[in-house]
Amino acid sequence: MKTPLNPTMITLAREFRGFSQQQLAEKVGITQGFLSRVEKGFVEPTEEILNKLSNGLNVKQKFFYRKGDTFTPNLYYRKKSRTSRGVLIRAEAEMNFHRLNIQELLDSVEITTPPLPCLDISEEGGPENAARKLRQLWKVPNGPIKNLFQLLEGKGIIIVPCLFESPDIDGRSMYTDDGQALIFINRLLPMDRQRFTVCHETVHVVCHMHSSVSDSNDTEREANRFAAEFLVPEKELRKQIVTKLNLSVLADLKRYWRVSMAAILYHAKLSRIILDRRYKSLIIEMGKLGMRTKEPSELNPPLEKPKVLTTLFRLHKKDLGYSDEEIAELLSMDKEEMINIYYEDDLLDYEGNKKLKLVI
Repeated sequence: MKTPLNPTMITLAREFRGFSQQQLAEKVGITQGFLSRVEKGFVEPTEEILNKLSNGLNVKQKFFYRKGDTFTPNLYYRKKSRTSRGVLIRAEAEMNFHRLNIQELLDSVEITTPPLPCLDISEEGGPENAARKLRQLWKVPNGPIKNLFQLLEGKGIIIVPCLFESPDIDGRSMYTDDGQALIFINRLLPMDRQRFTVCHETVHVVCHMHSSVSDSNDTEREANRFAAEFLVPEKELRKQIVTKLNLSVLADLKRYWRVSMAAILYHAKLSRIILDRRYKSLIIEMGKLGMRTKEPSELNPPLEKPKVLTTLFRLHKKDLGYSDEEIAELLSMDKEEMINIYYEDDLLDYEGNKKLKLVI
């Protein structure tokens, strides 16, 4: 029985490539109205039209027959009005593109990790208490989390680096159809911001996606407070700030906690370790030095790389015996584009897991 065409995949490919309907229609020589009806499933395109769409979007025709739907990341949590609709559409398409590929790869590889906890922030008594609870559940020792990506991936979250067009899109999160938690991170962000963003998205994964929320601004504030407490416990921070907080002390705290000076300063204010007037004074001082938008590069924490996605490809190559061409065919991708997007420099250093289980 022939696999039916999935019009959603045509839309996904178009948005992933950054085309509007009008732009793609003009590129392949059809009307926008016809393309709209194709994407809505009202008309079945001919083989000739499918071939034109395939060439115009630089995807294999097989891509249009993939099963699945697309979803909005984070449900309705993250909204930034200054980010253009076109940029958001393309970013969401990129995330859905990766989600479908990860689902395909996970069909042959089992990830063995304990289930993620489901925390209710209101029941825990606030985001800070929820953050402390999660540190306890995950047995996170006192002090800074040296490798946050490794910790989260070891607990069952796959971190996916993305090349978003705007720095306003820090990260997003969603689940695969089988319940695998994914966090997408803008790989162009500085490392301290990546760490905070990944922790911020973790709150959505373990808290907000399992409970009803009414206001996206409230969930964002909750996520920021949770992330700050998870990365920099207030009890430990309070012991460290024994003298008047200044930029030199903030720089030392950033080196230790691997979190931005701005995030530590805000956390100190919310925790009432410093007064509001001192917070405002330091914010003004950082602004005069240009540190509100870019903190000194010498303070940047060491680079962290997510490993699970790369390992999924390694397992297919080394254990399952797939060639690059076969993996690309599996994902309905061009081989060179697949390599450019997914392969890391250390790919060939892998020693396969003979049980075909990815134990993180």
